[in-house]
Order: sequence, then structure tokens, then C-alpha cells
Amino acid sequence: KMGAAFDVVKDRISGFGKIIGNIFSKTLSETISDVKDNFKGMGEEMSEETKQAGELEKATQKLRDTENEFIITRAKKNKQLAEARLLSEDENTSLEVRRIALEDAIKLEKQLLQDELDHQAERVRILEEKTNMAHSTAADEKALAEAKVDLINLETKSLTTQKRLKREMNSLDNE
Repeated sequence: KMGAAFDVVKDRISGFGKIIGNIFSKTLSETISDVKDNFKGMGEEMSEETKQAGELEKATQKLRDTENEFIITRAKKNKQLAEARLLSEDENTSLEVRRIALEDAIKLEKQLLQDELDHQAERVRILEEKTNMAHSTAADEKALAEAKVDLINLETKSLTTQKRLKREMNSLDNE
């Protein structure tokens, strides 16, 4: 939060430096007017920047907590998914039981993938806001680009997974 307020002050000082640089090319009243304009609204801007930084920090913490919980959830769902897949492939089991097991596996895979997509979309949103709010570095912009690529890759994975699951269901239906 303090960094956001510091950025506002730094911007105003930078603006003041430009005004001083132009002091000999303008009249005194123009220079005074420029100084007033430069510092006008500084308190409100600091307040807003600090508020946004606080909200982004809360969103980041919430995402981190959600992802930590998801690690355990994913492990449990992966176990359920493996069990359902094994049952769906067991030729000693009735076709109806295999179909239900495959439907369960499909449902679990879709849930896992959607959760991953939701988490990555939130990560991208947070990084975009942080990048837009502060003076972003090349590393910040690279992190954002990588997060966007990860989201696109998850969306691609989702499409290929949906197609694979549909083929599996069709294959079971054709037995």
C-alpha cells in the first residue's frame, strides 16, 4: 500500500521537476498555475491508489488461499477420477455401470479443469490490475504475458479434453 502512495508522490515530484525545467520559458503566473495543477488532487489519488493496492493484496491472498485448498481438493478428485476411469474400463462390469463411471469421470475432469481455468483467470486479472496501476517493470509485464499464455494453454487443454471425453463416451456407447 505504501508503494502505491509513494508512486503518486514520485509522479508529482517528477512533474514538479519538469515545471522547474520550463521555469525560464513561462511567465511566473503560468509557472505557479502549473505547480498548483501538478499537486492538485494528490491526496485523493494517493487514497485511491492505496485503496486499489489493498484490494489487490486481498484478492492475491484469497487466490493463494483458494489455490492452497485446491491442492488437496485436486488430489482427492484425481483419486476419484482414477477410480471412476478404472471402473469405466473394466470389461467385467456391466455396460451401464461402466457408463455411469465414465460420466462421473467426465464430470470430475470438467470440474477440475474449470477450477484451474477460474484460478488462472483470476491470476491474470490481478496481474493486469497490478501492471496497470503501478509503474510496471519488464519483469511484471513478462509475468503477465506468461500468465496469459498459461490461461490460453488451459483453454486449449479444456478443448482437447472435451473432445477426448466425447470420443470415450461414443466408444462406450458403441460397445
